[in-house]
Amino acid sequence: MFAAGPESIAIVECKSSEKRRRVSYQKDINELISMKDGLRRSAQELLKGKPKVAFIFATNNSVLSDGDRKRLRADSIFHFTEADIEYFEQLTDHLGPAAKYQLCGKLFSGQKIPGLKNKVPAIKGKVASGHTFYSFSVEPELLLQVGYVLHRTETDAESSQAYQRLLKRKRIDDIGKYIDEGGYFPNSVIVNISTKREKDLKFDQASSIEHDSATGLGVLHLPQVYRSVFIIDGQHRLYGYSKAKSTSHHTIPVVAFHNLPQEEQAQIFVDINHKQESVPANLLRSLMADFHWKSEDAGVALGALKTRLLNEMNADDNSPFYKRIIMAQEPRTDTRCLTLETLLKWGLSSNLVFFGKVKGRTLVKHGYLTDVSYDATLEKSLSFFNSCFGYVEGKLPDQWEAGSGLGGFISMNIGVSAIMRTLDRVLDHLVRFKNLAPEEMNGEGLANQVTPYLDPPVDFVKHLDSEGLKKLRSLFGSGATEKVLMEFLYAIHQDYDDFNPEDLAQWIRDRTGE
Repeated sequence: MFAAGPESIAIVECKSSEKRRRVSYQKDINELISMKDGLRRSAQELLKGKPKVAFIFATNNSVLSDGDRKRLRADSIFHFTEADIEYFEQLTDHLGPAAKYQLCGKLFSGQKIPGLKNKVPAIKGKVASGHTFYSFSVEPELLLQVGYVLHRTETDAESSQAYQRLLKRKRIDDIGKYIDEGGYFPNSVIVNISTKREKDLKFDQASSIEHDSATGLGVLHLPQVYRSVFIIDGQHRLYGYSKAKSTSHHTIPVVAFHNLPQEEQAQIFVDINHKQESVPANLLRSLMADFHWKSEDAGVALGALKTRLLNEMNADDNSPFYKRIIMAQEPRTDTRCLTLETLLKWGLSSNLVFFGKVKGRTLVKHGYLTDVSYDATLEKSLSFFNSCFGYVEGKLPDQWEAGSGLGGFISMNIGVSAIMRTLDRVLDHLVRFKNLAPEEMNGEGLANQVTPYLDPPVDFVKHLDSEGLKKLRSLFGSGATEKVLMEFLYAIHQDYDDFNPEDLAQWIRDRTGE
């Protein structure tokens, strides 16, 4: 596929599978690499000047091998999954042609924008924390070209710590109309200017102006590259100008920080917005995980760890949970039917042994997935859960694919939460009665010890008739996961008679009347 604009070209090779599966595209990727130079020359001959060219390898329902991914990265070919394509389709639906700014920011990040006029009069100062800021007024078109918004609904690694919600079309359309009717915004758009290696922005300070302020006056040279200015607050106002029909000259006020850490950008976003339009619970929880990562309060830190675990599984296209969890405002579908809040509350609750025991603000007992640091614990946990749920997906492929659709159960909130809690019980059993030493094992090794115990619950679900499946799907509320958990534990007990947790024994007695 070939797509071209005045200054850029995208050449896309598309591949699709009927069902999600692991695929090797080594031959296709090697052929694309061998044709890149010729395709670039031919494409550039079609347009005047020397437009930038990006190559995209787009896949649907295909999980690429590590070798294929490395090959694409090594030759600067973007890999777009179905989730990337869905994101840009949503963005185009909301923004129309202005979605090109986000696409160019992704494809040409760090590359120079030819002919961009970037000098703006500005005031330079410092806030109490010591961070440098600049205040200036600029044409919206300039800010759109260099700007970028990291949305939680994007799929790259950087966006897993993003804080922005997806733009709303009605709000942008209304702002465009408001501007056309003579409206304007006196409040500033808040941005962060990102430069490599903490390199200072060029600021020509005026020397002939006398004043009594601690601030400086001069001319700021904005970076002339794509994706160099990240929008912290004001994305709807900024993109509203792209919808305005008015041809009159507009400038918008901007407060720009320089190389502000991402967690502080997110804090500014929350501080500004928490009293305005409600921030969705899933997004707010996700943002809090960034603020509380490695907190000195162990309970808070473990909450952040669990949230980041789910964030990263959702963003990893090698994970069974890839784009299955609603993290912010993504549309619910049959497969995207899991919610961050529910999994944290029902599946990874604080009384489990995965991550240890907290008393007050202190971790008093290590968990079975605990490693030498929070980063190492996250890596071990990712490997463990991806391996375990990959096993479930392989045993129940049709159910996993169905999600909350017809015939689905195991990959719904209640099914996933019950499996998580089953894994916790099995780990505890193996440590207490089988001398398992989880501190000496990696995540995949632990999963290999646990997954045989998943066969009985999997068989239980596999052999449910339509009425039995309907009954499990209809369970709701805080006790629903507990009911499914007991069915799973009982199935394990029937195959492993020494597996008999105390609460299961009581459940069996209540059920049988013995």
